[in-house]
Amino acid sequence: ETFRPTQDEYPVYYFFYGTLAEPQWLKRILNLPEMPILKRATIHGGTLKMWGPYKALINGPETIQGWAYLVQNKKHETRLCEYETPNYEVVRCKIRFEEEGEVPGCVFRFVDQRQL
Repeated sequence: ETFRPTQDEYPVYYFFYGTLAEPQWLKRILNLPEMPILKRATIHGGTLKMWGPYKALINGPETIQGWAYLVQNKKHETRLCEYETPNYEVVRCKIRFEEEGEVPGCVFRFVDQRQL
């Protein structure tokens, strides 16, 4: 079985739960000509903590409410990773939409839980 999304597979859904879920931030970070379209979504298997003023997703038993965005290319994915800094890592997840069901995607997970 191949885990999806594979590396360098585009477009790919990313699940956002913090500042990236705000369209104006995302527009600026990705240098988009128009406001991005985010879709209400959930993921299961996490817990949200606070790292200073920022939300930090770690492994856990909860269902997390947030937003999904379809990242179109490697350039945009790289910009998102730079924004999140090395304190977060990209991990695969299953993103659930109310209408369409589940799709494979990615989410930023906080690396060092001891800082929380």
